[in-house]
Amino acid sequence: MRTGVFGGTFNPIHCGHVLLARTYAAALHLDRVLVIPTYLPPHKAGGQLAGGCHRLNMCRLAFEGDPVCRVSDIELRRGGKSYTVDTLKQLTRENPSDTFYLIMGSDMFLSLTQWYDWQRIILDAVICAGARSPGQMQALRAEAAR
Repeated sequence: MRTGVFGGTFNPIHCGHVLLARTYAAALHLDRVLVIPTYLPPHKAGGQLAGGCHRLNMCRLAFEGDPVCRVSDIELRRGGKSYTVDTLKQLTRENPSDTFYLIMGSDMFLSLTQWYDWQRIILDAVICAGARSPGQMQALRAEAAR
């Protein structure tokens, strides 16, 4: 199965998030996209973060009726800091035959080498980064070439 993994704080989820998930689902012919709200984002201050159950419900509303995008509470159930590498490990254990596609915005892609155990992440998933504006494509290409 071809599985997209789209994590984030989603505080709040917005049209850009929904468009990114659906665009990659269609372009890569993904069987499903797991939309995963973080419990505690390790790269952001949590001071103004809405509660996990509220962000989970916002995601459910945003993707309601979508046949491919499914909201998952995997990180909320696990608690603690939400490290992508841990989520990918768990998803691989639960779905060993899946190929994972990690979907992210350009801001996260440009900081990927600062993520916890990022080398493992790039081994466990195909990285899919979406530019927020046409001008960001050059920066994404340059970072991908490094």
